[in-house]
Amino acid sequence: MNANAPFSCVIAEDERIFRDALVKLLVELLENYQCEAVVMGARGAGKPESADLGSVASSVLRHSPVPVTIVHLRPPAEAELPET
Repeated sequence: MNANAPFSCVIAEDERIFRDALVKLLVELLENYQCEAVVMGARGAGKPESADLGSVASSVLRHSPVPVTIVHLRPPAEAELPET
């Protein structure tokens, strides 16, 4: 890591390292526990109808040894509350 890099570049590099380690761990867990599939949420900024996923969800989707289902949750303001 470059000590002279702007602070935002250092943060971005730290986030990338964390994301890569998290994805590696998730894929290892899937293999070690012999999972048949994985369902995970995505915090991507895109609309649920779009293919815009978060970076972790995208990476797991690419590297997973098993089928992956990505679930987009509606923000709480849009979620339907049950009638009482």
